[in-house]
Amino acid sequence: MFSTGRIRFKLFRDVPTCPGERDGSCLTVAQKRVVASIFRGAKTRSGERFYAGFPFDAGVGGAGVLFWEVTAPLVLDSGAVGTIFKVPPSTEPLTNGPGFTLGSDTDELLAQLFTSDAPDTESAMQFMTPPDASNLSELRARGARIMV
Repeated sequence: MFSTGRIRFKLFRDVPTCPGERDGSCLTVAQKRVVASIFRGAKTRSGERFYAGFPFDAGVGGAGVLFWEVTAPLVLDSGAVGTIFKVPPSTEPLTNGPGFTLGSDTDELLAQLFTSDAPDTESAMQFMTPPDASNLSELRARGARIMV
């Protein structure tokens, strides 16, 4: 098994920085900043994280990644967020998912996930998450496993 002797991957340390023109073997500092921001997870305008970051994974170069990272949020996730999870629901993502996704205010959408209003008496976050989502002691005590 190959080992670099490193305990943890660090983008800025472990990926070569281009000294000049890119040749496929390096990234510019600006590119590294963009990649780091994508893997860090989503944030509000004020910088508050509201979605977990992602581990760096060599699979990012694999088949299907562009679909799940670019296409699915625009045409699949937009429908779920707009019509199922936000209050009030919207039909716009059913006819123009990319327009809804790219034209919406992320902070406003996030607030709508926590909103409830008749006839929607529970917010998406109330019905989609356990009461104490970060407390897994009951599961741990009975030896349960979570598959994500």
